[in-house]
Amino acid sequence: MINKSHVIFLSSGGFPFKISAASQKYKLMAKALLAVNYRVTLLTKLNTYADLVSHEGEVEGINYSLLSGTRKRKGIIDKLVGQIKGYFFEFAFIVKAKRDVYNNFLILSYCFFPLLFYYYLLSKLTGIKIIISIMEYHPSIAKGFFSKINAYLFDHYSSFFANGILPISNYLKQVVNSSNKGVPNLIVPVLADFNEFNQIQISSSNNLNYFLFCGSIGYKDTIQFVTDAFSLLNCNDAELILVLSGKKNEIEELKQSLQKNTRIKILSNISYTKLYSLYSNALGLLIPMRPNIQDKARFPQKIAEYLASGRPVITNNYGEISYYFKDGFNSLVVAEYDINQYAAKMEWVLRNRITSKEVGLRGKEFGRKNFHYRNYSNKLEKFFRGL
Repeated sequence: MINKSHVIFLSSGGFPFKISAASQKYKLMAKALLAVNYRVTLLTKLNTYADLVSHEGEVEGINYSLLSGTRKRKGIIDKLVGQIKGYFFEFAFIVKAKRDVYNNFLILSYCFFPLLFYYYLLSKLTGIKIIISIMEYHPSIAKGFFSKINAYLFDHYSSFFANGILPISNYLKQVVNSSNKGVPNLIVPVLADFNEFNQIQISSSNNLNYFLFCGSIGYKDTIQFVTDAFSLLNCNDAELILVLSGKKNEIEELKQSLQKNTRIKILSNISYTKLYSLYSNALGLLIPMRPNIQDKARFPQKIAEYLASGRPVITNNYGEISYYFKDGFNSLVVAEYDINQYAAKMEWVLRNRITSKEVGLRGKEFGRKNFHYRNYSNKLEKFFRGL
């Protein structure tokens, strides 16, 4: 059966040149839609990644295009010109899509709120349906007076410019419904390709001796929490691996501050194959959730990848965690955001390796049922069909 529907993702996190939570989420949503015969294209306005032979291509069946061209844009003026060029070709692409197929959808992420008027008019002109993907509560992370106003307007009122909303969490669904109860919405949580882990070599040894945290250097307080909890362990053999992304100078500063602790290692810019191998051979995978609005609203993409590895996830009972996870069953959940409690849970893993392995395997089974991208193919198709 030929499905004449086309889903276009905008601001797709630099796919396929930049590895980020946003690019991974959009990639997996795209793969879910490809499985039900949707045509999918991921567009990025500005090329700030690399000089390329071609500005468009295909990865895993997903078409992509860098709208500002093959040349990497540098400097304020050059980037501004690239942005203008990007908007022009974005408009041309959407108008052309109207002629090619008869059922088009445009997925937007966070942007300057007045731009929604432009996309709303574009939808009226071309008939394309607007869907907004919300993965953060942006007022909780915005800095500056005008940025906070923009963030509040976007998260609370963007739904009035859209045909549908895709929040990542129950909290964000509640935010949308508090302003616009009538807008169709579907929670699309963290996703992973669980089949990718089938090829990862797992150590048969029971002497795995490292915990792992993966995240952005921007979460400095979370990293501090993890290193402080690790320092309380009574085991001198266990190590802590921090896999960090973000600003190189900040990662280097952290390395310098921790260089006296030889049991803490920092890695960055590693391949996904290497990362998945590290997940799959860790004692436990760390993802503490801070008791603030940002962590109540978000749902870290790494949780799905952690679960797919089959190793136990160590977290705390806050935000989306309370909707999906039960301590000792599919994860190890600390009651509070407390360093001593978190360290005690890590100690429990060290003393109960067989039982913690069983928790990890149950987590993988649970994750495959709830977070494997393919399980959202029919849900997304039904959602789009109903708009």
